[in-house]
Amino acid sequence: MQFSAELESTRLPLSPFLHPFEMKSRPRIALIAHGVNSNKLSGAGRSALALISQLLDCYEFFVYAPRRDGFTAVVSDLGVAIRTIPYRNSFHVPSRRALSNRARQLRFSLSSRRAARNLCRAMAADGINLVHTNSLVSDIGALSAHALSLPHVWHIRELPASQLGEPVNGWAHVGRSLARASRLICVSKAVMSFAKQLICNAETPVCRIYNGVFDEAAPPPFFESRYSGGSASLCMIGGIHPSKGQQIAIGALRDMLDKGIEASLSFVGSGDVDWLSGLIDTHGVKSHVSVLGRVENPFDCLRGFDISLVCSENEAMGRVTAESLVLGIPIVATQGGATNELLRGGAWGYLAERNPQDLAHAIIETISNYDSRVERARAVALRARRTFSNQSYAQAVDQVYRKTLRAV
Repeated sequence: MQFSAELESTRLPLSPFLHPFEMKSRPRIALIAHGVNSNKLSGAGRSALALISQLLDCYEFFVYAPRRDGFTAVVSDLGVAIRTIPYRNSFHVPSRRALSNRARQLRFSLSSRRAARNLCRAMAADGINLVHTNSLVSDIGALSAHALSLPHVWHIRELPASQLGEPVNGWAHVGRSLARASRLICVSKAVMSFAKQLICNAETPVCRIYNGVFDEAAPPPFFESRYSGGSASLCMIGGIHPSKGQQIAIGALRDMLDKGIEASLSFVGSGDVDWLSGLIDTHGVKSHVSVLGRVENPFDCLRGFDISLVCSENEAMGRVTAESLVLGIPIVATQGGATNELLRGGAWGYLAERNPQDLAHAIIETISNYDSRVERARAVALRARRTFSNQSYAQAVDQVYRKTLRAV
């Protein structure tokens, strides 16, 4: 695939692996994927793909996944071994499950034990040296690493939100599992704070590493403004779900139109389109709204608009926020999660309260001072590109791997 070929062409140069046991071959990393019912790459999948591609010369990766999906398809193109071990995520969305808590826990426990035994056999046969779990929502990597006495790096990419759901065995169980990890990687300071609360400030090392969203060898061209007054075009990229805040953006658009300020709003992503269509009809903004579906290249998509909107209730990092910063398009966002952190409290973008009226006011202010906002966004992009590259991301994770393996 073209995406994997582009990543492979920008791989980091081979770096010496310092390990007290002087391994004769590359250390073997088990990357535990949480599995997505889609042929498309999720944000976690994109980050893991970038990591593997950058570090292929340093480590031998084995991907363990509950099913074949878009991530495993692209990773296999890089020559990485894929092992399919059916297992369930350890989170559920209560409204979609009819089982009682006790029945759910029993069924999950039995299936997890079976899957963990199968995963242990597979990892032992593959000669794994370190386990890297790529998401909070699956604890099978923790179970298997503990059973095999292997070092375990747990990558936490989530914050509590309605879309995430609840852990089957409760948050206390999640905290105990996290505390047993060798090291925790968190994608933001907000996630880091959440993780430390879960492990009750145990001595487990915790670090923050931002996801990379572009390759330094092929950076996206900077945003070029085409706005010269009149109707502003707004773009909101992300899964269509109440936790992502499409209802707030639609309410803000209605508020702007009621004030005589013309604008158009485009939603880019997949999800609950019926819910979104109902909101559009209810607010009477159908002629001003487009639903474009999912796109593979967010930079090309954003370049066709004037403002990037981010309205998530509790964003763990905000891949779209980072992509918008790297591109240099003006950002208007609502406060919550790591959005405040990435936008430096409003210095790198306009932060609004999470309600339609305040968001509308922020958009109007940005339109009214658009040229200066674009100029500031360009200056921010130069700094953001030093923070959110795949190379910086991979180098930081590489250091975590080394420290963890040295401690064995």
